[in-house]
Amino acid sequence: MRALLHFLHTWKAEDRLVCICDAACDSVELVDFVPGCVVVLSVRLSSAAVRLLDGLLRQFDRWVWAEQPCASRPYHILTEFEHAAVHEESDVSKSGGDDLDGGSTEVFLDLVRLVSGISRADAEHVLFQSETERHPSGDGYAVYHVPGHGDLPHCGLAGVASLLADMRRHGTEPSRCPLGINLLEGDWLMDYMVGRLAARPGAVHLLSTWFQHVFDLVKTLPRCLMPCYFEAIVSSVHLLVSSKICDYSGSG
Repeated sequence: MRALLHFLHTWKAEDRLVCICDAACDSVELVDFVPGCVVVLSVRLSSAAVRLLDGLLRQFDRWVWAEQPCASRPYHILTEFEHAAVHEESDVSKSGGDDLDGGSTEVFLDLVRLVSGISRADAEHVLFQSETERHPSGDGYAVYHVPGHGDLPHCGLAGVASLLADMRRHGTEPSRCPLGINLLEGDWLMDYMVGRLAARPGAVHLLSTWFQHVFDLVKTLPRCLMPCYFEAIVSSVHLLVSSKICDYSGSG
């Protein structure tokens, strides 16, 4: 993390108050820091992983959470991107180009293409599957257990999406709820999601590969930020796959 230092007030301009121990980024030492001095440390994450994840979240905000009909959301997104591609490149950049967002546009489109072609049975597997329904499949994945909360209602994304929605709706600090604590303390839920999807061949397996790539980036972040990024990613994928279910329901 790179620290940008702004000196609001010092007793003597020539005093050496702050030493950045590592120019690469992560260590600051206070030197001769006399009473009455104020230093503000503005910290930002600047890794390639953060640029890609932040760009991906901007794509989710622009396309997945935009006000549009539930049905045909993946088709609508792909159509809009194809329309932009035949116009000048600046149109694509405004929607979050790869140069600025570290490749997030392509990662986002990979997800939309996967969801656009997923079958109804696969979409239902991604979202749902209860404890009793999973036994005939023999995939070995029971519903996820959150310490302090209990078993989730579904093995799929819908099982955790409702808890994430409650956290977001009420502005709950991750450290104050069982699911948030579970995400802060370990990668178990991310690994469970990837492993369960990987056990099913075809499009669902490809979706697990997409999640693995994105979660690997999330795991490079400071632990305190992981619940926020996890919520934004999983809630967006849940909404996108749910819209595909709407497509099948509308077509009978």
